[in-house]
Amino acid sequence: MTVSLGLTDADISSAQITQYLDKLKKLSLSQDDKLRSNAKSVGFREAPKKTPDAVSQLQQQLTDTGFFPGGVVDGICGFRTQSAIRLFQEYIRSVDGKACLPDGIAGPITKGYLHDWIQKSRKAYWDELVDNWRKDDSPLSEYDDWLGYLQELKQFRQQQPGRILSAVNEFSGSSDTKPVAQWTHSKEQVHLLAVRCKPDDENRRFDDIFILLIKGLVFKFQGSSDPGYTKHPQGAPFLVPGQHDYRFGLHRNSYPALRPMHFAQHGVLTVRSRNDFRLTEEDLDNGLEVNGSINIHWGGKGVGRAVNRWSEGCQVITGSGYLDSNGEIRSCAEYVAINNGEVNREGSRKTRGAYTVLSDLLVAFTSDLAQPGLVKFTLIPEQDLALNEQISNLVSTSRTAARELIRRLA
Repeated sequence: MTVSLGLTDADISSAQITQYLDKLKKLSLSQDDKLRSNAKSVGFREAPKKTPDAVSQLQQQLTDTGFFPGGVVDGICGFRTQSAIRLFQEYIRSVDGKACLPDGIAGPITKGYLHDWIQKSRKAYWDELVDNWRKDDSPLSEYDDWLGYLQELKQFRQQQPGRILSAVNEFSGSSDTKPVAQWTHSKEQVHLLAVRCKPDDENRRFDDIFILLIKGLVFKFQGSSDPGYTKHPQGAPFLVPGQHDYRFGLHRNSYPALRPMHFAQHGVLTVRSRNDFRLTEEDLDNGLEVNGSINIHWGGKGVGRAVNRWSEGCQVITGSGYLDSNGEIRSCAEYVAINNGEVNREGSRKTRGAYTVLSDLLVAFTSDLAQPGLVKFTLIPEQDLALNEQISNLVSTSRTAARELIRRLA
């Protein structure tokens, strides 16, 4: 029995589906009574009586092998189960080196691989680290280093906020951007960091590093924290440095992304540049602006390309490759799409590549957290890395790896 988004076990009632949708709506602020995949609605459908527990059995297997840590075995293949399936497929492809397209559909090939894992009692390489994270008494190496740096950064910026963060601290309105004193760096939270590279020119490139800290693991991605274009007469909106609250949602009602926690009411704080695509303290002369549309979403393949229309202030992450929690370069070139049109094309076997790995980690790994929809997003100017030589070297190494990947794919 093939398991894909929307499938339910045979004994799942309409009341259980309604309960599931209510939780999803609360998490994402969506009002849709159907699931969505690549801008298409996906209805719920029941598994045949001959395979009544097709979904719950798969969910348990994904949990046992480490791809659904804290996952709920509820017999409903929703976004979390789909993400866990894709993470397993990505692992089979990138770590085991076997032919497996990460499409989130558990057909005969994927289920065959998973059955083999169960028979051999195999677990993902990160299973021990996640277990140590749960115990909260074991060192987690790089993960702990990053949390320590964030605390160091908070202390420094409390003493020397600079003009932009001083304006954030003094902002009297409602926003999802936190004053420095309210920055938090708990292990119980999911942290996504972006190191904003100081631009050498006005050509916006995918030259920023994004770091995901989740359950003791550290993954790194490539993208841009800068806008690539704007038609606004006052210039492009730059997200201010510091910490911001984000939640799960859909970008343009199409695919999983992160949106400001209260995007419908206010949003995060931005500064309009003076049409030169450079953020300076002088740009603050026009004040801070609350913006609910600064999402964190996919930025295309990203190899050797300018940001351009991928972003008018959004934080965008490319799909060409990533560094896994072992520090290994994982290329997604064989299946990553160039744009959304290629992903959505009928019969396409292209996906959003590395970006999907990021979103799947966020979706599949967080259902058991106290605040399952919350992501603490911290934007760090590159010059602030000078506070910690070890962290600065880690980012430099990641950039070298990213450049090497681009060189190979270009």
